[in-house]
Amino acid sequence: NKVVEAVKKLGIPSDDIKTQNYSVYPIQDYQSGTQKITGYRASTDVAIKIRKVELANQVIDAATANGANQIGGVNFDISDRTKAQNEARAKAVEQAKKNAAQAASTAGFKLGKIINYSERFEDQFPREINMRDAAASPQGGKTQVEPGSSEVKIFVYLSYEVI
Repeated sequence: NKVVEAVKKLGIPSDDIKTQNYSVYPIQDYQSGTQKITGYRASTDVAIKIRKVELANQVIDAATANGANQIGGVNFDISDRTKAQNEARAKAVEQAKKNAAQAASTAGFKLGKIINYSERFEDQFPREINMRDAAASPQGGKTQVEPGSSEVKIFVYLSYEVI
């Protein structure tokens, strides 16, 4: 609860905080020759979506300062993948047409209509960073998770009639 409250104070809305797992299991004592429950242990996994990448380090630091003892599965992704793919596709088709026109001019033939189209995506995201026991880091200090950049690559193949 302290972790969730701490990240909410950083401006993370409730809709972007999701309990992924909640487990309670007994702690057993076998010393006396019989099985005896001496207590219970609880574990909660919380997924936090951070829409402002500049908050990532602060969220990790706030979580560990408020009791999180494992941080894992930090992923960076593009928020609107479909829009990015459509933009990449438009650029790829434009470039493929220019390349085909240049090749036709160089080889001495003319292009007719496009008779076949295919595409292949090469995703350069999400990247995952695993951080275990972040709170117990011997270096101390603030977290420095770097998002880098993400790319959407699409390879477009056009086939033309040759006239």
